[in-house]
Amino acid sequence: MYLPTNNYRLWEAHKYITAKLKALEIPFHSCSSGLYIWINLKKYLDPCTFEEERLLYCRFLDNKLLLSRGKTYMCKEPGWFRLIFADELPRLKLGEWS
Repeated sequence: MYLPTNNYRLWEAHKYITAKLKALEIPFHSCSSGLYIWINLKKYLDPCTFEEERLLYCRFLDNKLLLSRGKTYMCKEPGWFRLIFADELPRLKLGEWS
């Protein structure tokens, strides 16, 4: 009972987040399994550097949003962030994007 329910909830959260990202035209890389999605926010970096990535990360933190920066995971180019979607759908909807 637990595993099918958990799997369904993860699928539902993934579907919700990817639909929002598509609507906002935010590029992302999603795997068929896992608890997070890599999103590409380099269009919001000017110039596109790891220092600008850090500043964007700090702005997210200032607004109580925790997205892990790509540099932390040895990404070769700035602008990638790890978005964890493994949470209850009502909590994901708290930060309505549009």
